[in-house]
Amino acid sequence: MSGKEHDKITGLQNFISEVKNKGLMKNTHFGVLIHTPTNTSGEVIIKDEVAFANAMKQYIMFCDSAPLPGTSLSTVDVSPYGEIREHPTQRIYDPVNLTFYVDVDFKIKKFFDLWFNYIINPITRNHAYYDDYVTTMDIYVYDTEHNEKYKVTLHECYPKSVSEISMSYGAEGIMKLNVSIQYRYYTVFDYTKRSNIETAKGSTIDTVLSTGNVSLTSLASNVAKQQTISDIMKESTAQSLKQPISLLGLF
Repeated sequence: MSGKEHDKITGLQNFISEVKNKGLMKNTHFGVLIHTPTNTSGEVIIKDEVAFANAMKQYIMFCDSAPLPGTSLSTVDVSPYGEIREHPTQRIYDPVNLTFYVDVDFKIKKFFDLWFNYIINPITRNHAYYDDYVTTMDIYVYDTEHNEKYKVTLHECYPKSVSEISMSYGAEGIMKLNVSIQYRYYTVFDYTKRSNIETAKGSTIDTVLSTGNVSLTSLASNVAKQQTISDIMKESTAQSLKQPISLLGLF
């Protein structure tokens, strides 16, 4: 037996052993927790019992299906020399589509109705401030022993669409509600390290936000000179020794 054949057999045996001992993840063990939407003052925006803590916990059980969110990269064709290459320009986050069982009191339906009405009033057509209606949502994945194995947190969530609910005398069934959730981005929690796998620690923007040594005047003049962010920070830090520097207007 050659070395390559031996490696293939060993790899197959390790795979079989892994599956037998640990198994594979099932798509039926999950939970979805929508955090109660609050405004920038910390007040609950939905003034109804459907947004109380007990009701929000019930909605975890009402969720019949939920995906782990997908993402993709937007690219542009670049050809400085030779073949065309696609360069990523930004990340795109797909909406999350959830399906809920509808309870006999229509709490889950009323919850999303009121949330929608807060975002845009159906009578006055007034729009609420973005930061006043977005919230976070957690999607948990469990193993067969109900241990948390994976968690995705969706940031700045709000309902993008609530589907119609079909009713018919012809066929009896359980009423379900389909909701599409839009969000800004998501983070993944690493249970082995007890922290998110995404981080900005050590980056230039993290240094800027932590020190606050960048002024609007310095930023504008340096951008006109097409300096790098590192150059801007060095100059602004030097200026901070002479006069107070404000972070206002950096972003």
